[in-house]
Amino acid sequence: MSQDIRLELDDVSPPELVETLCQHLPEGWTRDGILEHQVSTREEVQYCFRHAGTEDRPRCALCLAGPHDILTVAAVVPVDRGIDLSDRQSDGVVSEFYEHVVAPAAESLDISAELRDVDERSGEG
Repeated sequence: MSQDIRLELDDVSPPELVETLCQHLPEGWTRDGILEHQVSTREEVQYCFRHAGTEDRPRCALCLAGPHDILTVAAVVPVDRGIDLSDRQSDGVVSEFYEHVVAPAAESLDISAELRDVDERSGEG
């Protein structure tokens, strides 16, 4: 099992959501426009956020993507080469981003958001 975030945008545009997410970023988190440009395609735009790292967790990036009006976690990746994130660290990043950024942003926009356990084999939560 791993952690995932599901955001249902309803009538909120992705740029409006991202702006609101950025307003809720705590210290140590930033939007990563360079990574967004590198990983996005015409068919799928990704919204990426970078965590500065802590004593227990290396610097990493979390990317949200999805079809149409539903976004989920596309990836949680270490920023530095030669570093791996454990499942526990990756889940910690997702949980922290949900608790401190997604949940308050979703509440202010009145949209649905949830933190889910996902079965990695089936991709279902």
